[in-house]
Amino acid sequence: MGTTATMLHVAGSKAMWAHVGDSRLYLLRRSSLQQITSDHTYVNTLLAMGSITPQEAENHPDRNKLLRAVGAEETLQVDTGSFQLEQGDIMLLCSDGLTNMVTEPAIQTVLEAKQCKNRAEALVECAKAAGGKDNISIIVVEYYEE
Repeated sequence: MGTTATMLHVAGSKAMWAHVGDSRLYLLRRSSLQQITSDHTYVNTLLAMGSITPQEAENHPDRNKLLRAVGAEETLQVDTGSFQLEQGDIMLLCSDGLTNMVTEPAIQTVLEAKQCKNRAEALVECAKAAGGKDNISIIVVEYYEE
């Protein structure tokens, strides 16, 4: 057994992250949603090698088979990185309970909704409405300079 972990630390205008598994970190900047982390799954490896298409990946029987997870092995390889923040950046940390149920364009629409008071709650509701087949963990962080 193991678990996924995606972490974010903001210090001033710098964001630092660490990641293992298939939970994700996204950055929404100037109407462009970018996935920062890469899933540590068997299917993502096949996709990166060009062995399967994105459409085949969506319904692959092993799409949730993790290649890296916290607690699964004695040693752990953790991906890390950092980026400079800009005024108005929105960061999304989420489990695959969201990304397996809600498309990235739909996620972006919710994150950009200015009238939405609680974007994380709205995204949970979207995933539930789509079937909510897995746990749905979401954190939304907005960056504004002081």
